[in-house]
Amino acid sequence: LILPLIFTYIILNFQGVKFEDLKETDHIFIMVESGCFSVKSNNAEFIINPFEGVLFRKDISYHRQIIEPVQLHLFRYRSDIELFNNDHVTFKDISRIKSTITLLKQVTTDPLHDMSGYQKNLFIDLLNQHQIEQLYFTASQTKSDDKIKYILHYIRSHIHEKLSVADLANHTRLSYVQFL
Repeated sequence: LILPLIFTYIILNFQGVKFEDLKETDHIFIMVESGCFSVKSNNAEFIINPFEGVLFRKDISYHRQIIEPVQLHLFRYRSDIELFNNDHVTFKDISRIKSTITLLKQVTTDPLHDMSGYQKNLFIDLLNQHQIEQLYFTASQTKSDDKIKYILHYIRSHIHEKLSVADLANHTRLSYVQFL
């Protein structure tokens, strides 16, 4: 994955009630460390909580409202390819996000060295984690959704029979424990 030459990273703290509306020429990805805020665009409306991210796409107008005082990590970048598939970016492995934020804070406080390359690599790490989670969890979720649909159909069609959890587990080809 090749990211553009233009890349900026900063840590921000907001205590106020409202951000200014935002419309940028670069993409901005924000990772929330603490607090939360709401985001509204023409396409969506959602709340960003700790260890979640939001993508502000270039040339789209956004309104943001602080709900709780927020500390966030802002990455500004230019890219011709779409790096995130959703504006609201969530992660399954929160411990890894916490570790990445800790590293970002450590390299940002080093006044003697230009750490922009390291910050860019940590951003790429966040991006890779999100893409892997999307591929893995979407595939496994679809598989489990199919099993859930199947078992619900089976229960509906056999509603007048005596059904045990063990029988239902057998029909989905799962162990009793996996089924629970």
